[in-house]
Amino acid sequence: MSEENVTYYKMMVLLESNAEISEEEQTINDEEKNSIKVSHEFLDELQLDIKVGEEYLDDLNKWFDSFDEKISIPNDGFIKYEITNDGLIILLVNKQKEAIVEDIKKYVKEHCKQE
Repeated sequence: MSEENVTYYKMMVLLESNAEISEEEQTINDEEKNSIKVSHEFLDELQLDIKVGEEYLDDLNKWFDSFDEKISIPNDGFIKYEITNDGLIILLVNKQKEAIVEDIKKYVKEHCKQE
């Protein structure tokens, strides 16, 4: 495969917060009353130096083992992510811990080769 056809993982960082719910909305019905409304604000898109593809899954797993140790586990309950098979990583950060976004950016910069 030529280098120009290679896709690298990208991390989309979103800030997650509970939406304000009016009293009128709270009384609509019991089913909706139990659901929590959340909103997501786009913060940044970070480029990783890990190639997309089955043959690179070990690289991705190794990178995320370290990411989990340094970022995710210390902030358990305030950060979650989903990795798609097409190279997109959706990272949700709870608004209560918004300050860790800078730590995430710093971590990615330090652990990915900048081109």
